[in-house]
Amino acid sequence: MKRLVYFLVFLVFFGIQVTFNQPAWLKFDLVLLFVYAMAMLYGQQTGAGVGAAAGLVYDLLSGAVFGFHTLTRCAVGFVAGYIKEQVFKEHFAYHLTAALVITAGVRVLFLFVALYLTPVADAAFFGAYLKQSLAYCLGNMLLVVPVYRLCLFINKRFKDE
Repeated sequence: MKRLVYFLVFLVFFGIQVTFNQPAWLKFDLVLLFVYAMAMLYGQQTGAGVGAAAGLVYDLLSGAVFGFHTLTRCAVGFVAGYIKEQVFKEHFAYHLTAALVITAGVRVLFLFVALYLTPVADAAFFGAYLKQSLAYCLGNMLLVVPVYRLCLFINKRFKDE
């Protein structure tokens, strides 16, 4: 039952991610935050598996550069799960910092993809990309704690099943 609930939560997050028109000043990636939360609860193997599956679904349905989301989500799940025992997970400042670092890292990696796909990258391109990246960092920092708390609630609610 717990897996079904997590799958439904993923579908809701993915649906919001691809259909909700995000304002320019506040962007978010609920799929990335879901992968992070699952890795923090269940460890590196589950985090990498959920990340790879979630990234693959996102790559298949979004029309973005194929493979980018699969690789980055898998890496985020693995690394977050790997360090889960070494951090104090219940302190919300850790989650805010982790969301900032993860989002900034993914955006830096995507910059290389964007530079490869953009024939002429000028100052306006870098300014717009930086502005969008800051909006992603802000949005993910605002939503990481609620997403983690929701996954923690599901974990505790369906503990015996």
